[in-house]
Parts: sequence; structure tokens; C-alpha cells
Amino acid sequence: MRVLLTGCQGQVVYYLENQLKETSWTLLSCGRNDLDISDGEAVIAVVQSFMPNVIINAAAYTAVDRAES
Repeated sequence: MRVLLTGCQGQVVYYLENQLKETSWTLLSCGRNDLDISDGEAVIAVVQSFMPNVIINAAAYTAVDRAES
């Protein structure tokens, strides 16, 4: 199983990586510096290159005060 994780600096991916490292699954964790998920062409390129079976998007905008504006 090949898993693409986005949001690698976050707590969700940290937990998932710790849980999944005990499996035979191949993980690719991407942060905002590795993959801009708002850039469709970049996402397609990573997906076509890595060929994941599963994509878990755990990327989040965490500036709560600014999110409202």
C-alpha cells in the first residue's frame, strides 16, 4: 500500500506516521514546502510520480484569527 500524506508538519500526520511505520506501507509525507495543495498541476505531478493507493489530506490552515477574514 502506498499512502500520500499532506500536512506533514501537523499533529494528525505525526500520529499517522507513527502508527503506519510499523506496517509494510510506503509513506510519502508532504508539507507546504514540498507540495502546494492549491496548485493542481503540482498535485497531479506528485500523484503520477508516487502512484499512491490512498491520499490522506491532513493539511490545514491554522491561523484561526485570519481564517475568518
